[in-house]
Amino acid sequence: MASSRARERAEQARSGLAAALAWAGPGARGDAFLETAHHLTLERGHGRPLPGRVRSGRGASLRVWSGDEVRAAAADGGPAAALAACLRQLGAGSPAAPPEEWRGDATPGGEEAAGPPAAGRLLASLERSLAEGVPATGWRLALHASHRWTLVLTEAGQPRTGGGEWWRLRVEARDESGTVAAFGGGAASLAELARRWSADRLAPLLRRRLKGAAAASSGPVCEAGTPVVLAAGNGALLLHELEHALEADAAGRGWSPWIDDGPDLSELLTLWDDPSRPTLRGSYRHDDEGSPGERVLLVRRGRVTGRLGDRLRVEAGAAPRPGHGRRPSWREWPLPRAANLCLASGSDHPGVLAGEAPRVLWIHDLEAGATDPRSGDVSLVVSDGEWLEGGRPVAPVAGVTLAGNLIDLLRRVDRVCGDREADSGAALCGREDAGVPIGLLAPTFRTAGLRQVAP
Repeated sequence: MASSRARERAEQARSGLAAALAWAGPGARGDAFLETAHHLTLERGHGRPLPGRVRSGRGASLRVWSGDEVRAAAADGGPAAALAACLRQLGAGSPAAPPEEWRGDATPGGEEAAGPPAAGRLLASLERSLAEGVPATGWRLALHASHRWTLVLTEAGQPRTGGGEWWRLRVEARDESGTVAAFGGGAASLAELARRWSADRLAPLLRRRLKGAAAASSGPVCEAGTPVVLAAGNGALLLHELEHALEADAAGRGWSPWIDDGPDLSELLTLWDDPSRPTLRGSYRHDDEGSPGERVLLVRRGRVTGRLGDRLRVEAGAAPRPGHGRRPSWREWPLPRAANLCLASGSDHPGVLAGEAPRVLWIHDLEAGATDPRSGDVSLVVSDGEWLEGGRPVAPVAGVTLAGNLIDLLRRVDRVCGDREADSGAALCGREDAGVPIGLLAPTFRTAGLRQVAP
C-alpha cells in the first residue's frame, strides 16, 4: 500500500476518533481500526478445477471508553464512509472530514478473481502426483490465500499499520471403502508452500493416515496409563489449550475455578507467547489495538507466571501489559488472544521416548482441541499417529478422539526433547465462533492420562 494512501487513511482515522472522543467526554480513551482483506480459494476435485471464490471486504470500527463503560461500533465500506457510519451508530454525529469514498480499492477481478496461474498449476501438479502415489479413489484439494492490511490509531499514539499474506493448503483423500484422510498446512508465500508441502512429502503422510483411519476401530486403544508422545510442532496444540485459561478475560468466561488455584504443572514446562517471533503464522509487530507485540512468559518451570492482555484488561489490573488484543476482523472487538506459543527445549532424544515403554502412542498431528472451562477437561482429535511397540511402529492411528484433564496432563509431562519445530502453518485459535491465526513452536514431549473415547 502506497505511503500516501496510508497517510490519507490515518488522517481519516484521526478525524473519526477525535469526533468519537469529543462525544465521549473528557478523559475518554479509544481507538480507530481500519481493515482491508482479500481471500481467495481455489479447489480441485475429481481431477478437474472447481469454480474459484474471492471474498474481499473493508471496513472500520471505533471504540471509546471512560471508566467502566465501553461503547463501540463497526461498519463496512471505505474508510471515510465506514467511520461516518460508526459515528452515527454511536450517536456522535459526523466526522470533520467529508465522508468521501476512497478510490482504487476495488474488489479483485479478472485474472485475480480466477487466481494466480501458478496457484492453479500447483494444485493440478499435486493432484496428479498424489493420485499416483496414494491409493485413493477421490480427491479434493483446496488452496486458500489471505491478505490483510490494517491501521490502528489510539488517542495517544501514532498510527500503526500491519497485515500480511498467508497461503493454506487442505488435502482430502478418500479410498474405496469411503475412509477419508486429510491434511492441512500453510506458508507465507505460494513458493514456500510448494517447497514445504511437496507431493513427495505428502504422499507417505496421506498413505499412513488412510491406513490409520481404516484401522481405527480394530487397533489398540489408548488408556489413561498409556504413554503418549506428542511430536514436535503440531503436538503443541495441547499446550495451546492452557492459553485460553491464561487470557486476561478468562475469569469472566468461567475459567477461574481451577486455573486461579495456581496449579503446579510439570517443572519441565516453560511456556511463553511471542508475537514478535518471525516466520510463524501468529506473528505481528503491533496487535490490533496498536500495542507492541511482546513476549509474555506464561509458565516458568511448571508455575503459572503470566496472562495474555489487551488494553481494557490491563486498565482493569487483570494483566501486566497489553500486546495480545486481536480482532478476527473489523466487525469484532479486540480480545486477549494467543499469537505464537513456544515451549522451551529439553534434553531428551525422541528415540529414547520411542523405546522406553513397551507400548507408546506417538502423535504426529492433532487436528483440533477443545477444553471445558468449568472442569478443565480437554478433548483432542488425532489426525495422524501410530502405535509403537518396542520402539517400532506396528499400527497407524487417525481419526480418533482422546480425552483427559488438561492440568493432569500437563502435570504428568515427564520428558521434553531438544528437537523443537514449528507447526504445519494451518492452526487457528477459535473463540466465540471466530478464529485468528496462531503459531506453535515446540519440541517432542511425553505425557499420560489420555483415554480414547467412542466416536
